[in-house]
Amino acid sequence: MLVGFNMLIDPEFLHHVVKLSFEFGQ
Repeated sequence: MLVGFNMLIDPEFLHHVVKLSFEFGQ
């Protein structure tokens, strides 16, 4: 459970999502 939550809040994953949403936003 903790590992799954860790993957959810993974900095690299978050950065990827933010980058994707930023590209979609433009």
